[in-house]
Amino acid sequence: MKIVAIFAAVITALVVAAWFALRRFAKSHRRWLEKQSPVGVWTSTVDASTVLLQFDGGPREGLYSQVTQTAGGPVREWGHWCSDGHLLRLIIMASDIKGHERFGIDTEYELRYTAPDRIRIFGPDRPGIEFNRASEDKRIDFGNVEQKNPPA
Repeated sequence: MKIVAIFAAVITALVVAAWFALRRFAKSHRRWLEKQSPVGVWTSTVDASTVLLQFDGGPREGLYSQVTQTAGGPVREWGHWCSDGHLLRLIIMASDIKGHERFGIDTEYELRYTAPDRIRIFGPDRPGIEFNRASEDKRIDFGNVEQKNPPA
């Protein structure tokens, strides 16, 4: 009977210690997540298309621009974004796609920070697309992708 009591006490102590460790990790992760922001320029390759996505503004909201280079030419999109933790909301305010189904609609996405220079976006028309931070010389001027300091 003593062995069962000792075993139960050890298991209880381990569960309590794990609970405190998990709680501490969750608080630490929440603080880290609050410091994250998608502001900057990101690039991805999806099928045969290259996507350049730029978030401008403050750490939690602003304007975004996107250029998708396809075989048929560039497709541009521009709108408003806001984020909170893993939640990203986009509203398309202008697009090259006539009658875009999400035009003017506040659309919710899941935003994951998978590395310091990598994000992943899940949601309508973005099924887990992974973006890498682009070099600082790439900026979008609503469709014109050009280098800040072109080589001489």
